[in-house]
Amino acid sequence: MGSPAGLRGGGGAVLSHGTAAEIFGFRRRASGSQIQVLIPVDRIEVPVLGVRVRRSRLLPDKGTTHQGWPITAAVDTVLDLIAEMRSADDVVALLTDSCRSLVVWAEQILKTMGRRRRQRYRQFVKEVLDDVIGGVESLLEHKYLVRVERPHGLPYGRRQVKARARGRPIREDAEYDEFDTLVELDGRMGHEGSGRHRDSRRDNSNTVGKKATLRYGHANLEKPCEAAMEVATVLTDRGWTGQIKRCGPHCPAT
Repeated sequence: MGSPAGLRGGGGAVLSHGTAAEIFGFRRRASGSQIQVLIPVDRIEVPVLGVRVRRSRLLPDKGTTHQGWPITAAVDTVLDLIAEMRSADDVVALLTDSCRSLVVWAEQILKTMGRRRRQRYRQFVKEVLDDVIGGVESLLEHKYLVRVERPHGLPYGRRQVKARARGRPIREDAEYDEFDTLVELDGRMGHEGSGRHRDSRRDNSNTVGKKATLRYGHANLEKPCEAAMEVATVLTDRGWTGQIKRCGPHCPAT
């Protein structure tokens, strides 16, 4: 992080956007990137090398102090970043990362967004946060829900189920209890190295307990219909009497 020189935008200046997200701990600032600062609309900008200054009509209301820094509140930081994003996946990743960090909560984001007259992706943010409240904690988990499970009419798997594998506490991404089936989504850091051993231990434990475990990563979910057919086959073999649905005119699911 830079020095307080980054706040020379005048009185009322606060750290914002990616710089604020880095301080709150739910985003990493790219090496060499500018320090980002907000100032009230009626303040004069003082140019500083390496600092990007924006103006906001929402100051001072969305300003706070964190770790001694004048900064935009965490929930406003999330919404400010979303307003400049171009990718739906980036929006989902930010919402799930920030809520998983416990720095902000989905309900808090919804409430704050409701007080803003303008907010990019408003309806999409509401839909994603509904899924976060339902247990989705990552971009990959959201992809599985909206590309595989929901559009193909599969049963809804319980999210973030607390369990134990060989005496160790774990959380399972999507569990279909009635059909003794688990779906694990392998796209997060921590699935490398020791994380791989934890996954292996969990899968082995499930095999011993006669639970079927299906594991998918980002590459698998680029072909969501194939994943849906695989899940449906396993669920049907284990007692599901429902029928997989086609998600669109070109879907091969039958």
